[in-house]
Amino acid sequence: MLDAERSLFAAEQALIELRRAQADNLVTLYVALGGGLVGPA
Repeated sequence: MLDAERSLFAAEQALIELRRAQADNLVTLYVALGGGLVGPA
């Protein structure tokens, strides 16, 4: 049972890391397409 819980925890951590990477990539894409602040606010 402990091995199964360890595997589940590792899979959940991997999912969290992938979601974070996806969010970072969306921000990078948005900026690359001209989004974001143009100058000082």
